[in-house]
Amino acid sequence: MLSFGDRFVALCFFLVLLLTVIISLRVFLVHSETKDTTQVSLLSEQKSKSAKMMFREERKEMMLAARGGGVEDRRKEMARRLEAQHKAAKAAAKVEEERKLAELRKYSESEIQMLARIIVAEAEDQSYQGKVAV
Repeated sequence: MLSFGDRFVALCFFLVLLLTVIISLRVFLVHSETKDTTQVSLLSEQKSKSAKMMFREERKEMMLAARGGGVEDRRKEMARRLEAQHKAAKAAAKVEEERKLAELRKYSESEIQMLARIIVAEAEDQSYQGKVAV
């Protein structure tokens, strides 16, 4: 038969082993739950964002309907906005073009011809020293 000390050591060893298994299982379960919770929370966030967007759209439509307008009025408003943006972009491009033309006007005709010759010579990969003379 085993002595009291041997039984005590065996019991302590068994308890430590049992405690290790319990802690390992608990950590594993908590870790897997946090993964599931994270995925679920991401899905719920996406659902709540889409629900908010739908709510906003519905509220806008209700407000338009209350004002006597409808979806058609909203489409017309969007078309007007897009047209205004297009006109603004066109105007900005025209201003930029005018600025470039004004910058070119500061050069004399002979300077423009010289620059044109240099550009043509470089495009043909030739030396432009003889062509620069005005």
